[in-house]
Amino acid sequence: AEEPDPIARARSVAALSDEDSALRQLAGANEGFVRPAGTVPAIARVRLALQEPRVRARLPGMAFTVSVDGTSERYERVGAGTFVVVHGESVSFRAIQEGRTLVERQWSTSFPETLSSQPCGGSGPPRFVGAHVSELPFLEELFRLPVFTQADLTELTRSELPEVRAGSVRNLTDQAVLEKIVREDRSQSVRHAAAGRITDQGVLAGFVLGSEDPHIREGSLAKLTDQAALAKVALEHRDWRVRQAAVDRLADEAALARVASADREGRVIEAAVARIADQSALAKIAIDGAGGVAAQAATRKLKDQGLLARLAVEEDGFSVRLAAVERLEDQEALARVVL
Repeated sequence: AEEPDPIARARSVAALSDEDSALRQLAGANEGFVRPAGTVPAIARVRLALQEPRVRARLPGMAFTVSVDGTSERYERVGAGTFVVVHGESVSFRAIQEGRTLVERQWSTSFPETLSSQPCGGSGPPRFVGAHVSELPFLEELFRLPVFTQADLTELTRSELPEVRAGSVRNLTDQAVLEKIVREDRSQSVRHAAAGRITDQGVLAGFVLGSEDPHIREGSLAKLTDQAALAKVALEHRDWRVRQAAVDRLADEAALARVASADREGRVIEAAVARIADQSALAKIAIDGAGGVAAQAATRKLKDQGLLARLAVEEDGFSVRLAAVERLEDQEALARVVL
């Protein structure tokens, strides 16, 4: 059977009544691992989102309008002298209240330059290429309207619809509520959206140290600036890559020296020593480092010619002695080392 016209199908969904059970089917399972993509599911999800009691209370009489128009692109068949027409769409969502547009979003098909760059899934060219329509930017902008208070947004984070929760979270500032969502929400996309809104340094440190989700862990670390929290991550995290990333954001030289002395991963040690400028701290690492990676890295940054000469002669570790010799500029000291 011939596939239904996607333009006509989208228009039909936009015309459904709010009570039509087909909307939920078209939107997809609320907590499915992969939500269906495309214009039709996006229309259905917005239609359902706008039925939320809190949305209706704050935006009485608001109308949601959808415009879906066809577009097309013509491609020449190489060597055949014939043409193929591929169809697309131009889609717009509008929220209107008392004749005033509150929110408007538009999408259009992005046609490939050539048919070969567009996966066909078969032997022939694609007949239709949909626009990348998403309900989330529309809902996010809608919930940013000043009629929605933080209390309203908190209420909307309890919706059964993940798109409503994600759209409200992206406008929420209450750190305690956001932390709870990151820890408890059923939807990964909602948890990630909430994590992106966290600014509390203690909460961020907790996520870096305790989250099993690399997206949340890395995003939290990128926003962590508290030096004590960064030092704790650099000293305690089980993953050396996370410790190194924390070291790269750490400016406290005393903490860096502790990391250089305590860590067992060479890349973390070298990163910590590279950020230490204090010569007395470097000297202590070089002397107390038992000839290891930390001692060698610290020695390569020393300037004290007397200490370098001492290390070149007395240090047990060959790599440290060599690093000291390479840093020596005092000719008399070099001569003493050779003799």
